[in-house]
Amino acid sequence: MPAGDRFQKGVSLIGLLFWAVVLGAATLVVMKLFPLYNEKWKVTAAMHSVAAQPGIAEMSVYDVRKYVLRNFEISDLREFDERNIVKALSVERDEASKGRIMRFAYEIRRPFFGELDIVLKLDERLPIPGKGLD
Repeated sequence: MPAGDRFQKGVSLIGLLFWAVVLGAATLVVMKLFPLYNEKWKVTAAMHSVAAQPGIAEMSVYDVRKYVLRNFEISDLREFDERNIVKALSVERDEASKGRIMRFAYEIRRPFFGELDIVLKLDERLPIPGKGLD
């Protein structure tokens, strides 16, 4: 009998169970975190889309919010409506460039496990090209 064949090679049952638990926990974390980051990406994409609109510099804050909500509908983001977007989306004066900045600031909070929550804070600022009105 050759010397290398005396010991078996492979994974033990305990090792297999350990890696199954580790892989399952990692999968759970990814499944809980992905929707939060997906929502953040949709908000950022909607803001960039609105900032690229022609004539955005002359639009009122109400019109900017309306365009953002329309982009949210297209990207199937149902977190915001006409009432609660007022708290999250603002258009502020940028003193440095004498233009305006579109700011979207809110907190995404989702349950993770039991009483433990996951919180993602979003504070995205995007300059509105051109000279704008107040």
